[in-house]
Amino acid sequence: MEERSPDNHWFTQHLTYGHDVETAFLLLETAHVLELEEDEPTHMIAKRLVDHSLESGWDQEYGGFFDAGKEVDGKIEIINRNKSWWGLVEGMNALLLMHRLHPHDSLAYDRLFLKSWEHIDSFLIDKEHGGWYNAALDTSPESIHGAKSHIWKTTYHNTRGMINCILMLRDKNPLV
Repeated sequence: MEERSPDNHWFTQHLTYGHDVETAFLLLETAHVLELEEDEPTHMIAKRLVDHSLESGWDQEYGGFFDAGKEVDGKIEIINRNKSWWGLVEGMNALLLMHRLHPHDSLAYDRLFLKSWEHIDSFLIDKEHGGWYNAALDTSPESIHGAKSHIWKTTYHNTRGMINCILMLRDKNPLV
């Protein structure tokens, strides 16, 4: 096991964009459960998590969030260009939720949501055999030959993310 030290970026300075966008959703979901839907600090933290992930971990060319980055000399560098199945669906859920909360934001979350869905549809869904690859084929083409399941692959990310997006697209709030 690697030593946990200030120089070990994985444990002390890495960013995992899937976790950040999932956390944004979970913060807002928690505020809802606690009947604190209008809690401005919670909303701003959630928005900052998504905005920071877009700024430093979003693939400008194809869409989708890269797996991980770290700060090097004051700039964030992507250290894992894979785009994991769960991080992509969590991203799609968070982007559509941000659009609902901030429909006129200059980041145009609705446009990014659509680009995210197009990316998932093009590079993550196995249209021949069904299911989702472990990582998107644009950054991990070897995923087409790999197992789709493993010890960490669970369905709650896909199920929650897709159901929430369906509800939001039907103009229903998944947090109500």
